[in-house]
Amino acid sequence: MARRTQRELSADIRRAMSEIVLEQGVAGITLKEVARRTRSDINVLVRRFGTDEAAISYYTKQFDYFINEALELEGADELEPIELFTRLATQFEKALHRNKEMQEIMKWQLSVNSKITRESARRREQTLAPILERFVAPISDEDIDPRALLGILVAGMYYLTLREERSTFCGIEFHTKAGRALLVGTMVRITSAFLKNRGQNN
Repeated sequence: MARRTQRELSADIRRAMSEIVLEQGVAGITLKEVARRTRSDINVLVRRFGTDEAAISYYTKQFDYFINEALELEGADELEPIELFTRLATQFEKALHRNKEMQEIMKWQLSVNSKITRESARRREQTLAPILERFVAPISDEDIDPRALLGILVAGMYYLTLREERSTFCGIEFHTKAGRALLVGTMVRITSAFLKNRGQNN
């Protein structure tokens, strides 16, 4: 077998980590298992990562900008607030629904309380901070805290997405196309009730 370049080895490692996460969850990433799947000498991985925790951190960092990338929208500055929120909610729900690895990272962060899960969650929060103001700006703060409103709505989307294959929730099948559309539509209607100058959007 020909010797792999560093780029090829890195690609094999990322591929193996993705397979492990989809099969076993994030906690399943160990140097031993990655070495087995990549047919590598474990000492090579020890020199590269050092520990299992460092390997997991390497993997999760690839998703630090998942939310930012999911919220990228061409021509966003030209849209009316209600249209902006409709497109963003639709786009973000679709991205989260499709990305099973990101879902596994979220499950891991919720189920494991450790330094590495706290750091992973904190990094994602920090990367989101610069663009958050753009989304809270159109929401009036007279009746509600805009950040709390978005936090509750997004957290609800997270939860319903992570458990969508378990059962219905409040009698609604959120794993179906109709159920997901209902989720997005409801989020937009709630948000629209608190938009600045909302009377102009009715």
